[in-house]
Amino acid sequence: MLIMARLATARMPPPVTCNDLDDHHPMDPAQIQALIESHLPGCSAQVTSPDNVHYEALIVGEAFAGKRPLQRHQMVYAALGGRIGGDIHALSITALTPEEQSRRAGR
Repeated sequence: MLIMARLATARMPPPVTCNDLDDHHPMDPAQIQALIESHLPGCSAQVTSPDNVHYEALIVGEAFAGKRPLQRHQMVYAALGGRIGGDIHALSITALTPEEQSRRAGR
């Protein structure tokens, strides 16, 4: 009974509304490209988006040599900071070394 009484009188935070979730600012693909290239020196990025909500990024650089795909994605996420899930709703990442990009282009 004591626990139920405490729960009944506990102050609950206000519910989250759709407006609270919309407190982000869509980014232009050029802004995302600049962030990636400034935080990953020597890498070049191409970022596209049909709607400034869903993005695709192709990043090429020697920084990815010897790294597994997960590590490469983590490097890109670190470059973008807390923007993933906020200003950047969805990001598809292709992170390659220059050699991998050359092989891919030669298909």
